[in-house]
Amino acid sequence: MKRAELELALGAVLPELSWPGSSNEELAWAGGFFDGEGSTYLLKHRTHVGYLVPVIEVPQSGWEGAPEVLLRFQRALDGVGPLYGPYVSDSTEAPVSRWKCAARDDLQLVIHPLMPFIGSVKREQARAALRVANTQPDLPRGNPAFGVAGARYCRRGQDRWNVRIGPFKGRGRNVEDPLVHLRQCLQCVRDGARRKKKQRP
Repeated sequence: MKRAELELALGAVLPELSWPGSSNEELAWAGGFFDGEGSTYLLKHRTHVGYLVPVIEVPQSGWEGAPEVLLRFQRALDGVGPLYGPYVSDSTEAPVSRWKCAARDDLQLVIHPLMPFIGSVKREQARAALRVANTQPDLPRGNPAFGVAGARYCRRGQDRWNVRIGPFKGRGRNVEDPLVHLRQCLQCVRDGARRKKKQRP
């Protein structure tokens, strides 16, 4: 996009691009690109009060899918970090795509290779994000209501992926909670129904 705009302003066609071949040269390019277009910041976790999520991202707008510079940036980092979009934005004419990385392990794989090639401001922001990522305790996986083993197992330890053979259907008591089926172990429902049946006179 920028190249085409420059050619239009100059009224001339620039020489063919010759992409650098070595990984260090590609990382140097990626560092310069990130220095100008990227950002690192902290988000509050949606469900864990006091927990911060480090995020590193690069947005770019373009009319035809993900801009080539974002794809090249992703390739320079060996494919780490997904691309999102394009999305319609009120702040730009063209749709916006984002390369974004928030997983802690992926942050390490992105920030450390870029460190030699980014400026002092972006470097300190990246270091601050790594400090947060590396000093916070690991969050427990899954919903605690399903037991400590995680969301796959119910509180009684049954494998919910294998015992659930149909959607939850309430009988009038849970109609106001459309997500109750996500917390329901059907095997526990069957066991409870059998117990109640045995208790009947």
